[in-house]
Amino acid sequence: MLVRGCSAWRFPALVAVAIVLLLVGGCASERANAPESGSAPKTNPTEQSTDTGPTLVYSQKQARVNWSDKQGRRRMSASAREIVWNEASLRGQALDFSAQLYEDGKLTASIKAPKAVVDTKTQTVTATGGVVIESTQRKTRVHSEWVKWYAEKNRVIGNGGVEIESPRWKAEGA
Repeated sequence: MLVRGCSAWRFPALVAVAIVLLLVGGCASERANAPESGSAPKTNPTEQSTDTGPTLVYSQKQARVNWSDKQGRRRMSASAREIVWNEASLRGQALDFSAQLYEDGKLTASIKAPKAVVDTKTQTVTATGGVVIESTQRKTRVHSEWVKWYAEKNRVIGNGGVEIESPRWKAEGA
């Protein structure tokens, strides 16, 4: 194979030199792929990892996450404008998070929040920054500073100026 006057034995050497220059120049470093300040939440690449090898951390725009229970029924369908994911810890931090929550395969609630931590290992979602949850079955809306959803237990807890509105009553609390 000839490439503009280069013999076949020189071409692989040129590729190797280019790769070394990229590595030395920082183009292949983790810093070069890190999201810009303020554009996405940060994760610690070694968080909850006991492995001494490389850790895969990546950022993606317009991400979707779907969870199913052990019987294959949908548990959550979520989307985010951007997610930073740590493959070692199985955790991601999402911006502009919204999700539909299911119980026994039936839609029960929706959730919206500016930020969320999605943890597939513990099957939890912690939403922050002014969260709104709407229950489709109970026709109830909850506003809170933060909310944590435990998928395995079908339980939601929240704190920080909780306001609950239903067709028959309203309540406020810490």
